[in-house]
Amino acid sequence: MAWLKQFPFRGTGGESSSGFGYWLHTLLPGSALDWKKQAGTLWKNGAVFCTLNWIGTSLNEAPMVAMRRRLDGEPEYLPEHPFSLLVARPNEFYGARSLWYGTVLSLLTDGNAYWLKVRNRQGTTPGELWYVPHWMMEPRWTRDGRSFITHYEYQVNGEILQVERSEVVHFRWGIDPENDRKGLGPLKAVLREIAGDNEASTYTASILRNMGVPGIVLGPGSADQAEISRENAEYVKTIIAARTTGDQRGMPIVVPVHYKLDTLGLSPEELALDKIWQFIESRVTAALQVPAQVVGLQVGHEQKTYANYQEARTAAWEDCLLPLMAALSETAWISVLSEFESSGGFNATFDTRGVRALQEDEDQRHKRARENFKVGIWTRAEARQETGREASAEDEVYFTDIQMSLAAVRGITEPAPAPKAVMSNGRKALGPADDQALGHLTWDERVMDELEALRRVPA
Repeated sequence: MAWLKQFPFRGTGGESSSGFGYWLHTLLPGSALDWKKQAGTLWKNGAVFCTLNWIGTSLNEAPMVAMRRRLDGEPEYLPEHPFSLLVARPNEFYGARSLWYGTVLSLLTDGNAYWLKVRNRQGTTPGELWYVPHWMMEPRWTRDGRSFITHYEYQVNGEILQVERSEVVHFRWGIDPENDRKGLGPLKAVLREIAGDNEASTYTASILRNMGVPGIVLGPGSADQAEISRENAEYVKTIIAARTTGDQRGMPIVVPVHYKLDTLGLSPEELALDKIWQFIESRVTAALQVPAQVVGLQVGHEQKTYANYQEARTAAWEDCLLPLMAALSETAWISVLSEFESSGGFNATFDTRGVRALQEDEDQRHKRARENFKVGIWTRAEARQETGREASAEDEVYFTDIQMSLAAVRGITEPAPAPKAVMSNGRKALGPADDQALGHLTWDERVMDELEALRRVPA
């Protein structure tokens, strides 16, 4: 790999985040505007915050823990491992929920999130973890680009501190092709939509503050009316502004002469703001891979029902949270867990066993257990265990074994004679003569009914 270092790595190493390279990175196709500046602080946009808030809170349903594989291949979760305890209580001021919330917010808006390690008194392993906002930390390298990252610059209290690579945990969302030392935030491609949403919200709020009246133009009421003096124009403008905004909105308006009023611009209905909002919200939620009905945005209300809401929650976990967890776990394993377990065999992972959205429906689990037992894939013990019931040695039998045992006891052959007992469902047991009329009752179902009837008949 020595040959690789003979060629400069890509990226604008050493450049300020406000320099020419930064400006180029914020351009979007078809426009010369700085849309990052136009969009402003991303998480202060309503649609973005609602989505990020759902992701940040839902992520904490599954704690991050150390994990290793047992000899049988099954995962063994280690919540008492030093790494698990450190992530659960990263420092004395906040816990895992705040740590992950900030991390997710930075990662999905900027593409980069950072933790700062504070080592224990012995200086051997991390004793604390601190979230650092992404605008305060920046990777740096030599100007010739022959090293990937030499250190990080930490801007705090007006000072720039150099931090060694080993003391920084750098989470990346993919890789930015324009600077492969950093991640690529998924929201950077929808900056125009976010800026448009901000404008639409501001416009709507202004209209509401103005008593629902858009901008107006005052002019003479008729062609023969004398020209309006500047003093009268300013007076009328002041009166109308006072009566349509502020605490006195809705008060009667009296002007000294007849004026003609024309609206300036389009009304919210003419702008079709509801359609614009739905378009923008769908782009934002699509960029973050979260169904809109899960977040509660307007675009998802029309399709939202109780049934598809459950499906949408599962989709949000599978499409957004699980890939996000995989990315976070990989970095945590490389940068933090490896300091506790250098021998290998361990991984950092999120324990999702308690996540309700990922649990299979109870009816579906019982149905699968019955079907797998009836077709001979599972034993009765496996079927009972799948449905949360205890199993004994007597349950280590397949469905065919029960059929054979029943046939031996009753002399049943195909087709089976009618038993003399009354079945558990209260109806008279059916025999071979009833096969054609029965239709929907299979041989296996008749055998099971007969077996249940035998259990209920006194010896």
